[in-house]
Amino acid sequence: MDGDSEIEIRPLFEAADFGAEFTPELQAQEERLRAEIEGRK
Repeated sequence: MDGDSEIEIRPLFEAADFGAEFTPELQAQEERLRAEIEGRK
């Protein structure tokens, strides 16, 4: 490919889509992982 390209990343699911299965513990775990990943940048 010649020139610049743009890739758009969109979420497929949101936390609310998982209902009761997405427990507060899992939500906290996800937040910790997101913070860890963000800290690596």
